[in-house]
Amino acid sequence: MTKRPTVGDTTFGRWLVSYEASIVPAAMGPVAFGVAMLASTGSAQTGAALMAAMVVGQVSMAVPLEALTRGYRSKRILVLFLVIQATALACLTVAIHARSPLPLLIVLAAVSGAPIGLAFSLFRYLLAQSSSRHMMVRRIAISLTVNEVCYIVCPIAASMVAGRYPLMPMLLMVGSVLASAVLATRLVDPEPAGRQPSGNVFLRAVVPWLLSVFLSSAALAFVEAGTVAIALRIGWPAGVAGMIAAVSGLASGVAGSYVAYRSPKATPEWVFALMAMTVAGVVLIAVSTTGGLVMLGSVVIGLGVAPLGTFLSVLIQDEIPESRLSAAMTLYRAAHGLGIGAAALLLALLTVPVTGVVIAVAVAVIGTGCAMAVYRRRRYQPQ
Repeated sequence: MTKRPTVGDTTFGRWLVSYEASIVPAAMGPVAFGVAMLASTGSAQTGAALMAAMVVGQVSMAVPLEALTRGYRSKRILVLFLVIQATALACLTVAIHARSPLPLLIVLAAVSGAPIGLAFSLFRYLLAQSSSRHMMVRRIAISLTVNEVCYIVCPIAASMVAGRYPLMPMLLMVGSVLASAVLATRLVDPEPAGRQPSGNVFLRAVVPWLLSVFLSSAALAFVEAGTVAIALRIGWPAGVAGMIAAVSGLASGVAGSYVAYRSPKATPEWVFALMAMTVAGVVLIAVSTTGGLVMLGSVVIGLGVAPLGTFLSVLIQDEIPESRLSAAMTLYRAAHGLGIGAAALLLALLTVPVTGVVIAVAVAVIGTGCAMAVYRRRRYQPQ
């Protein structure tokens, strides 16, 4: 039987450091790619193309890679794909330095992003194997709070070291993934999963929560991806637009810290209340023309989305057998990426107010449908 550590066990510490090191490329990528391509080609826009390729690789390959590796020992697969990701990033760094053609760079960026979704699901599966049910809410909340810090610190660190050598952030990304792989070799490794339940039963249980992940990610991306457009709309200079996303990140950190400290029970009621709170924040930003109200809306979204990520993860884990946890977390990551992509696409095609209204209506309508499905399933579920 898998060992369940106590609160003070160092197992969670190793898991947390390994996991956070693995997300450095996603957090540092936008700045690292932009600086590297600006030095290599004179255009930072090609850096955005590389980041987009990484995201596409992550979303498109998450489910196929999980299906391909199902049944193998999780830790070995995790270490293998982290090494593959580090190798792809190293090749990309060399290719940028050699001024290789853009199509080759895009392919390498996509390959480096492909393992991200699988790595996330395996990290979550390994955490579940080394944690008691009581500790899962707290540990997920801690990891999400550290994520927020990572996504704030990494771009700043990349900007600082890029002044000395434009490819230094790329090298830091390679090193962080390799460090994650080394630490992952010391995580608890359960036996391969046995026979799994049918896909229909599995999907019926998690679809409402996956839709909720998609919607909450879109709401958060509305703030983070639309900061410049939101700032310009209220008359702020583009140079201070980052304050809007920073305030949202700070609020997320506060909410995540509260959940980590109090460790409340994850319930559907919490999820749908927080989704209603997120709708209010999105609408507030969409209709506001003053900086104060926009910042308030950003805070409301941050306070709602951080606990949502924790509770949705735990509810998905509660709904499915342990043998399907890795597959569920892969779908969780894919839904998260699709939500971010959908919000970014809407912002590219529509104005900020229209985008906000579309996202708010989607969250309200689809969220209500999810709530009805969950409560109906509860009502007719055998006790």
